[in-house]
Amino acid sequence: MRSRLFSSFDPTSDRNKEFAKDLAVFVSVNPEFHDRFAAAVVDLSSASTDSQQDAVFAKIEKDLDLNRLVAGSAYGMAQFLVRQWLKKDLRQDSAEEWSDDLQELGLLDEAESAVFRTFVEKLREIAYEPMSKSTIRRRTETGILPSLKSFGSTVEMRVIVDNPFDSSMDAETYQADVVGLVPVISVVLAFDSGLVRDISFQLSRSELELLVAELRSAIAVAERTEQLVSLAES
Repeated sequence: MRSRLFSSFDPTSDRNKEFAKDLAVFVSVNPEFHDRFAAAVVDLSSASTDSQQDAVFAKIEKDLDLNRLVAGSAYGMAQFLVRQWLKKDLRQDSAEEWSDDLQELGLLDEAESAVFRTFVEKLREIAYEPMSKSTIRRRTETGILPSLKSFGSTVEMRVIVDNPFDSSMDAETYQADVVGLVPVISVVLAFDSGLVRDISFQLSRSELELLVAELRSAIAVAERTEQLVSLAES
């Protein structure tokens, strides 16, 4: 074995089986799509929620004619490789060393090894820097608190009753006096960890407007902070 990464790599171990499976799926993909998939990997790594990632996968399915299962496996393999480059002792491994080692391990034949080498070189060229930055940034953003994983909202119409029922009324003769409708917004937030993994709640339009205003102000503060950091680094 020539590379540091695969010098002690056991493809049959439970730890490495997933990579071996993703690699097998990847080499079945038409090589003419590899350059564009390497670019798509950057978009996938930048997606911070499930819905954003779903949108990128949908674009991959349409543009590259790859189904979600194949694209997901190929992305899993790409993520694994980029994570290795984040380790200082593995950063010097070359695409040629990796492809030769995988061939020696019996995971690639000679033709597949050449295709893999070309993809890794392209991945390192266009995806390594943005993916490494996004990985480090996300690790910092995650901290110790649960992080938002996905969210959704719906709007329902609720009837306005002028004479709501109470215990003093006769249920058999009660007739509701419906005078209108009011919109009610329901929101669900899902988190990646914690005792409570999702929270559902409702709010009125005016309350939603206040929440949106608060979130917009937080975005403005975050944008200004990023500007100041950029100035300090330049």
